[in-house]
Amino acid sequence: MPRSLFPVQLKIIFFTATELPGIMADFLTTVSKKIIQSDTWEPTDPYVEVPYNTMVVKTEVRNGTTPVWGEALYLIGRFSPLVRIIKISLEGHAAIQKDRIISSFFIDLFLISESNPSAVFLPTLGPTWIFLYGSPREYTISTDQDGLSEGMSEAVCYKGRLLMAIECHPVNAENTLTMNIQKETGIEFPEAHIFPMKRTFLLFGCIYYVSMIDKSFGNTTISFELSIDPIGYLNPQELTAAIRNPVSLLTRAYPRISIDNNKDYFRLPIDLQKTILFTKYLFHNYIYRMALSNRLKHAFKYLFKIIREFDSKINSKISNEILLQEYRIIENYIHTLPCGCADHMKDSVKLGTTPAVHPNLYELL
Repeated sequence: MPRSLFPVQLKIIFFTATELPGIMADFLTTVSKKIIQSDTWEPTDPYVEVPYNTMVVKTEVRNGTTPVWGEALYLIGRFSPLVRIIKISLEGHAAIQKDRIISSFFIDLFLISESNPSAVFLPTLGPTWIFLYGSPREYTISTDQDGLSEGMSEAVCYKGRLLMAIECHPVNAENTLTMNIQKETGIEFPEAHIFPMKRTFLLFGCIYYVSMIDKSFGNTTISFELSIDPIGYLNPQELTAAIRNPVSLLTRAYPRISIDNNKDYFRLPIDLQKTILFTKYLFHNYIYRMALSNRLKHAFKYLFKIIREFDSKINSKISNEILLQEYRIIENYIHTLPCGCADHMKDSVKLGTTPAVHPNLYELL
């Protein structure tokens, strides 16, 4: 084995998932509840599957749209990783038919680790919520929503979110040949304080123009719906009522208009009055992450500017007292980073005031 490669053990932890969709039709759900005789039973049995290199490991199957696993899956790999991508699939268990994929996504190990060998920052992620998206929802029998797979109604569908984490630990090369895939249960949930407080967000979108509609859609009118998880998602009965009385998350029904008298392709009459859809969503407030990046970006621009100005003054005929004063301004600004880095220290020095100190980077993280 090259010296730059050493064996590691990947620990992938799955805590829970929430807001998962049911993968059965309403009819089958009703029948199943009567057979099982349980009101708490839900029409989905999810589990997580992780194929990596030649290994495949799965969590236990749990029933419900909010399954709780608390399981850790251990895989043996190499660092720097020979297999760079990890695929994580959330699937629904089926007793008779083939298991259906609810959603799948990929994690690039290089993006969550340090590529510099001297730093040796092994892949680390979370605990964090992973938003799940996928193709339109599938059903086991014919329903009114069969047109989803043909491009009508839902497109890329929100499938819920998964709480997970990834850790990586070096292991002894002599023991890797005898180490098998391992599972650990009873993993405690992360402390609640690592997640920010929840806040109500306004999710909105605007439809500017719709064209090149194929004639295979028929002569029906077309409307658009904005949804995230169960919020905004209307069942067929609610959808019919909403078309009669439009709501904020559903547009009115638009008739089709042929494009330049072309009978094969059509457009919708969305011209001067653009359609705006909006709905509310309650989720953790991660705005501070963008605030930190904006602060550091501002600090970089400001430091680059004042250092260039200071460098030009060194070569000019300016007294040492003025240069020393300019140097102290730069030094004071650097020492206060990231506290108050959005404030121009130069203006504060002129006014003889102390700028407001924001929480530092360590406190915010």
